[in-house]
Amino acid sequence: MLDHSHLRRPIAVDPPLSPAPFHAFAWRDFNFSAESLDAIKAMANDSAGFVDRTVSFVSTNDALTAFCWQRIAAARLELGKPPDAISKLARAVDARAIMKVSPEYMGHMIYIAATRIPLETIAKRPLAYVASALRRSLDEASNEYEIRSFATLLSDTKDRRTIAFSGAFDPELDVGNSSGLSMKWRYDFGSLGVPDFGNRPRFTPIPSTVYIWTRRPDGSVDVMLGLRPQELAIIQKSNEWCRLSTMYPQ
Repeated sequence: MLDHSHLRRPIAVDPPLSPAPFHAFAWRDFNFSAESLDAIKAMANDSAGFVDRTVSFVSTNDALTAFCWQRIAAARLELGKPPDAISKLARAVDARAIMKVSPEYMGHMIYIAATRIPLETIAKRPLAYVASALRRSLDEASNEYEIRSFATLLSDTKDRRTIAFSGAFDPELDVGNSSGLSMKWRYDFGSLGVPDFGNRPRFTPIPSTVYIWTRRPDGSVDVMLGLRPQELAIIQKSNEWCRLSTMYPQ
């Protein structure tokens, strides 16, 4: 078996059911135009800034995820977090294609690619460095052996409450990420036509979360951030963020 310690979490005795900790966070929705996505991807594909030579390219998904993580790290530094504090980005990986399973399979086929970088490095290094580090972690997690090893961990663990996608997660430093950027939802329903948008319930804010949705017909992408209001306030004032994104009305 491989090392899956990043998925282990401590189990509290009689954990509180109060939603109070979640009320300290809020959702904000943003849109990145097709032109903004191209600009972000171009910045992230500067190979001179890649983390190492094992990475040969960076996808739009890598680039946009890195851009969000970089702005979050910068906001947390401004709020006084230690520059050398390690931030983990826990990135959901759809294992269906890796295991050659139908994309319509509804069972548990999610794994996590974890990337750990100091806050100052995330905020101050070029976007290409952060994006390529995410790509490297994704490549390392996206193979059959890794997924089978994880399945073995689940099978051999008696108390599965000790396993979580985010592992030991610190919402003050870490970030959870899920992306549907590669998903197809604009299916042709015949006489009903093709949907213009997808919808999901607005649930309680999940601390320190970045959700990336599928592309809209115009090529743009919506991003939903679940952060503390003070973090969101700093991010929304960032010149680079304002230049490349548009916030939806609350």
